[in-house]
Amino acid sequence: VYQSPAVEAGVVVGSVAVHVAAGVARQALRRARVQRAAAAKKTAKAAAAASGEKEPAPPSAVVEKAAASATSPELQLLYGQRYGGYVLTFLYCAHFMGTRGKALIAFSNSDPVDLTVIPFSAAHNPAVAVILWLLSTAGVNHALHGAYMSLRQLGVPLPVIKASGWRRVQIAVAGGAALTVAGVTGWLRPVAVPAAKAALYAQM
Repeated sequence: VYQSPAVEAGVVVGSVAVHVAAGVARQALRRARVQRAAAAKKTAKAAAAASGEKEPAPPSAVVEKAAASATSPELQLLYGQRYGGYVLTFLYCAHFMGTRGKALIAFSNSDPVDLTVIPFSAAHNPAVAVILWLLSTAGVNHALHGAYMSLRQLGVPLPVIKASGWRRVQIAVAGGAALTVAGVTGWLRPVAVPAAKAALYAQM
């Protein structure tokens, strides 16, 4: 059922497309809100200049808060989440086209393709393993960051994790992804690919 074209398009492609669209829409709404606030401030400043009034300087506490928020771990994590999402979208599309997409083009469905396509592809093109490692690392980090940010926005009292803490998490994720990919590609131990499957994959 999962590999039927209609279900695959809805579950695999559709869910990711909705997630990406929601992220882009949220970013656009946030940018519009910032632009409206900047325009309102500019208008107020112009009105004050026209009336001859001097615009009061913001309190030092406000300036300090703005400077702190610009370098806050939350904002840095948001930027990392955003740009990581861009990279992940590209890797996801490359992965989908290299596995499901090629099978859909060659066989009109991806039913003949199973996990043995991974060691077969990696044996013929080591770049497949690199893409899988990047995709796994980016995907798990993106999921962890997203869950952490969402829970904090919902009011769950999670501790603030500094950039150094996230770097340790990312290193651990990258190491785990490397071991996983090495296992599924057959680099840690040989993975048998049936001759019938190998002949089928060679047509992709």
